[in-house]
Order: sequence, then structure tokens, then C-alpha cells
Amino acid sequence: MMREKAFLMLKRAKRWLSPAEVELKKGHFDNVIYLCQMCVETAAKAVFTALGIDYPKEHDVSMVFRQLSQRDDLPLWFRKNVFTISATIKSLAEIRGDAAYGYERGLSPVYFKGKALDSIKAVASILNDCEKLLREIFK
Repeated sequence: MMREKAFLMLKRAKRWLSPAEVELKKGHFDNVIYLCQMCVETAAKAVFTALGIDYPKEHDVSMVFRQLSQRDDLPLWFRKNVFTISATIKSLAEIRGDAAYGYERGLSPVYFKGKALDSIKAVASILNDCEKLLREIFK
């Protein structure tokens, strides 16, 4: 049951990333941020599900994710990446609202360009790490 749900969640995370790549090409950088945030949040929650961790029902799950670095039952390669992944989760959660509703504050999509370019790469790597971890957990 946990295995199936975790992989379904990971599949959903991948579905958030695909349109982010399309939006990047269109210059819709605010949408890229929003979609990347949803991708990384869903991927992190897939890992929590696989490990039987009850996670908070909020967008920023970085503090819970950081705790994974202390788990000896997880591969060292993953534990070494936990803080970087947590930082990405946190930073994207912090600007998610501006990406979705920045027009209310006069923020143009171009405002998010630099972060969008960096986020696509970081989130793709995180998604790969989470998938690799799930495959190792459920060998």
C-alpha cells in the first residue's frame, strides 16, 4: 500500500515538472516557480509516505525533510543531499505565493526569471534523487 501510494505521488510530481519546462520556454517564469514548488513538495511527500512518516499538510516540509539526514537506514548518498533538497523545498515554498499572486503586487513574470532557471535544474535533480531512493527502498 505505501509502495503504491509513494510511486503514485512521485508520478504526480513528475507531472508538475513537465509543464514547468514548457512554461520556461514560453517565458512564464512565475508559472515555472509555482510548478517547481508543487513538484518538489510532492516528491518530498512521496519519500515521507514510503518511509511511513506523517508529514505536515503544508507546502513547506523542509524541516521534516531535514530530519532524514539523521536516519541511518537511508543510503549515505541520499543523506548527503538532504540539506540541499531541504533548502530548495524551503526557498520555493517561500516564493510560491508571489509566483501565484505576484500580479497583485505588480510583479511581472520576468521578476522570477533567474530563480526559474535555477529551479528547473534543481528540481529535476531532486526528482531523480527521490525516485532513486524509492527504488532502493522498495527493491
